[in-house]
Order: sequence, then structure tokens, then C-alpha cells
Amino acid sequence: MQVWGSYQLENRTTYLWRVGRLMLWLFRDERQWFWSSTYAEQSVDEHPVVAEQVAEPADASWRRLITRSLSSQVVLAPVLPDRAVVVVPTEPLSIAAHAEVRLYFALPLWVQFRCGHALAELLGEFGVRPLSNTWLGDTFSGRLCYGLRTLMRYEPAEVRVCPGEALCSLQIQNLAEEAATLDKLAIPSDIMALYRQLVSPEDEKAYDMEKTHEALCTTGIQLAFGRDRELQVRVQPDQLVGLAAKERVTAPRVHLQDSVWHKSITLLKKIGEY
Repeated sequence: MQVWGSYQLENRTTYLWRVGRLMLWLFRDERQWFWSSTYAEQSVDEHPVVAEQVAEPADASWRRLITRSLSSQVVLAPVLPDRAVVVVPTEPLSIAAHAEVRLYFALPLWVQFRCGHALAELLGEFGVRPLSNTWLGDTFSGRLCYGLRTLMRYEPAEVRVCPGEALCSLQIQNLAEEAATLDKLAIPSDIMALYRQLVSPEDEKAYDMEKTHEALCTTGIQLAFGRDRELQVRVQPDQLVGLAAKERVTAPRVHLQDSVWHKSITLLKKIGEY
């Protein structure tokens, strides 16, 4: 089922979205938009709920936005997390000296809702699942990040990517003279772009598009461990998963020229041992 897209909402009607563990209710009353969100105990995974008309939840805590127009349209778009994500592999990972490997994993996304004239008004952004907070670096020059424990695979086809997630490619080089053990890896998701695979007419005929969710992937990331255990991080915009045509759906939140990014990347270079 397609999660992302544009929806027309009837006035004074409550709608429910469920993606991953996120439960989000939307209610429109003329120019007023109300929304409430929470996280369920279990994830819906491959069976998201999209714009389903429901009764108003009894215990919801509502927030409100008053828009400039009477537009009934709302757009649901995928975006990458707004902070770097510290990924902890579920299996210990060691890389031999002078070895190189490319790994793949599923990265949870944020759901962005826009409404109003020209969809210029942001209702909010909500993670499809709650991620823990973790501190990267020392007390004075560190950075607040998200934490994610996940399974990494050698082949992209082996990664289970559910609606609300994107496939992430991570190339790791060990340039040191000894094996490197990686307990956690920092993924600078705020400087990465998000892409979707373009579907040809032949593919549309071959698959039931109502039951197939849109395949999303991120910009590739390269991590290199130097001889002095310095960590170098590089974005690989041309390293996308698969050979099919891709279209960018979300630009990086932080551009490479921004001082914030330079500060972040300097930090990442200092934390080979974290």
C-alpha cells in the first residue's frame, strides 16, 4: 500500500494514519487543523493504515494550526531524521586490516504533513517509531543524536524494508594495520538525501501497486578508518542501491556548505573509538 501522497479530507471528519508504530489522527474544521499522535506497542509493518475515517479518540491530546486558506488537501511526505543516527549493529562487527565492506540496513523515517495554500504550511513531523536519544562525543563538543539498534546485511535484498523506512547503504574501509571492531556507527542523516525508485509501466502491470509500497533509499555513506584511528565520513550521492532509475524526493536538511555541517563532520572525525 502506498503511504505517501496527497489526500483530500472532509470537513469535521477524523482521519487515522498508522505507519510503523506511529498513530496519528487529523481533524479539519474549516481553516483549523487539529492533530494528535501517539506510539502503539506493536508496529503495523507491511499493513499501514492510510487516511481511514474513524471516531474521535476519547483520550487524545490535540494540537491546532490555523491556516491561511480553506484548502482541504494534506500531503504526507517522507523525510530523513533531523539529527545524526548512531547505529548499533545487533551482531558484533569486525573488519580486518585493509579490508572493505558494504553493508545495508533499514533506516526509520519521519512522516511530514503539509497543508494550506500551495502546501506551504507544516502541520508537523513525526517519527514512524520512537528512537532513543544518545550523546556523541565529549561533554563540550559533542552532539545529541538518535540511537538505533538494527541488523546489517551484505545484500540489499536481505534487508526487510517496511513502509516508513528507507534502505541505507554504508561502505566501510579499514585502512589501519589491525582489525577494527565497530560497536556503533554514526550516520549523518541530516546531510543525506532521500530517493525513490521510478516504476516503469511494465512494472505497474507486473505488480499489484495497491499492495506494494514505494521503495525508498538514501544517499550512500562511506566511513574510512585511518592508521591513527581517525574516522573520515563522506557522502556518496551517486551510490544508490540498485540499477533502476531513481528520483530524489527529499533534499538534505543541512547543506554541505553550512557551518553546522562542518562542525558535525569535524566531530565525527574525532570519534573513531566513540
